[in-house]
Amino acid sequence: MASATEVRPKQRAMIEFHWAVNQGISDIHRRFQYVYSDLAVQKSTVTHHIQSPAAKRILHRTSLALLRERVKSTRYSLHCCTMELYSLHLELSRTLRPEDWNHIDRITNESASRTFSSSTSKQKKKFQHLHERQHPQPPNNKEKLICNLAGIQLSDAATSVLAKGLNFAFSPRHIPVEDIITGVEVALRKLPHQDAEEIRQDVANVLTKSKPPRPNLPLDQRRALDDLKSNRDIIILGADKGNSTVVINRKDYQAKIKSLLEDPTYEKLKKDPTAKIEREARELIKRSSISNEEQFQILPSSARPPRLYGLPKIHKEGVPLRPIVSCIGSPTYALARYLANHLQPFIGQTGSCVKNSKEFIEVLKQLRIADNDILVSFDVVSLFTKVPIKESVDIIKRLTKFGLPTDFPKLADFCLRSNYFLWDGEFYKQKDGAAMGSPLSPVVANLYMEHFEEDALASSKLRPSCWIRYVDDTFVIWPHGKDTLKEFADHLNSIHPSIQFTMEIEMNGELPFLDVLVQRGMNGSLRHAVYRKATHTDRYLHAHSHHHPQQKASVGEADFQNLASSTEVQQRPTDGQTEKESAECAAVLSVVPARMGGENDLDH
Repeated sequence: MASATEVRPKQRAMIEFHWAVNQGISDIHRRFQYVYSDLAVQKSTVTHHIQSPAAKRILHRTSLALLRERVKSTRYSLHCCTMELYSLHLELSRTLRPEDWNHIDRITNESASRTFSSSTSKQKKKFQHLHERQHPQPPNNKEKLICNLAGIQLSDAATSVLAKGLNFAFSPRHIPVEDIITGVEVALRKLPHQDAEEIRQDVANVLTKSKPPRPNLPLDQRRALDDLKSNRDIIILGADKGNSTVVINRKDYQAKIKSLLEDPTYEKLKKDPTAKIEREARELIKRSSISNEEQFQILPSSARPPRLYGLPKIHKEGVPLRPIVSCIGSPTYALARYLANHLQPFIGQTGSCVKNSKEFIEVLKQLRIADNDILVSFDVVSLFTKVPIKESVDIIKRLTKFGLPTDFPKLADFCLRSNYFLWDGEFYKQKDGAAMGSPLSPVVANLYMEHFEEDALASSKLRPSCWIRYVDDTFVIWPHGKDTLKEFADHLNSIHPSIQFTMEIEMNGELPFLDVLVQRGMNGSLRHAVYRKATHTDRYLHAHSHHHPQQKASVGEADFQNLASSTEVQQRPTDGQTEKESAECAAVLSVVPARMGGENDLDH
């Protein structure tokens, strides 16, 4: 038997190969573990131009099949390496002395063990990072999700249920059979008798086999919710911006509403005008040029008065309320919605109006700015409630020259002047301005602002090089220096006493507009990033809410497509995430927890 010092070159090569095989087998074990981790969390990597639901299911099944084949191939490689290692062990044990073989075997095993431990630790970290990206946890900052202005002590269960959001839908304990049948019968009125009977049979079969869904709220949170409902000293409502939940004292809320109603814009009425306005609305609609079929859909019946409520502006000092009038079911609601649909095509004819942030970004890409130009934004103070009705109706009358029916201005004037609401058992009338909550208000405000900006720019001594407006927000590039900017702002505020602007000037080469942060770039270009206000919560729709899966899947998709995909990705200084990753995280939170399942997830 040869000694360790007399090992032939062939035997030395075999020893070195044995050591390499030990390292290789450790690497294979690591890769084998990673394959299973990858299989557990990896999304479909197969893509196709067809994006239908069926195509997505096919791609998902294909990806899983490929991963299974990858696992199978790795297992086979592991088996081959194991057999090769076994043969090598036998040959070395026959060639070397026992003490030499034990010494070499111990050294190589220790080296392989260290390599395996290092590789395992590295892969675990990669797995953890991948898992956190694909399965993000709901935000833990519940102080941002819940604004407790009432000063009461909220239990953990109450905090958890409020953090789910006011749009969280509870799964019903019993299937509402009567409501479903009533809705089906209403829809079947216009169908042939035979088709209606077939649908009734199908609905009956579905209702017979259906079972109530499992509860989507833990028992302690249901009890906490009942306690919050029974507390008559507080009011729970959504914030004006940011989608956070606000808990406020009822007395403070009522005092803020009463303070708003002390404005001369509002006048208290002696009695309920609902019946009178409903009667006048029916007469106007019947005498109008609207077709009989459309009249049937918009004629008011059993109308109820509009109701006033306020949304807290938690981002402003003193937390004032934004007055909102809920006009759904009011005498003029259906007519206002009908008129808004017919007036909408006349908006955006000036070329300075943008429809959304995505369109603003496209315009921004074409702009160039000089070093001495100033980025400015103007915002109209309470536009809807300040827009002058008489001037707005006159603008609508001019549209009759372009195809608008001649009696529509009169109908619009009736809707705008029938601006009343109910608050705390008393009725009030808004003397001027449109109601926040009427379908007609945004359209009328846009039409008036188009007329306003034409007059403002035509009568100004100095004009901006760029004027881009979205309803009441305007983005401006001012090329005439900072000294003349104040003069231009005063000019805007002097055109109509009701229309007053606030002004914000760029700071450090940046200016927020809508949800876009405009930044000075190289060579006079303008860059853009996503802008999030301090009140933004990244909360849309909770994954366990009793909504249709397609609704959950679509949550956050519009924001992600319009902003994250079309906006230059910037690093967020707060958490290190890019805006694209943040948008992905917000979208995943609305869908992934439902797929992860498990009753423990209900606590989030």
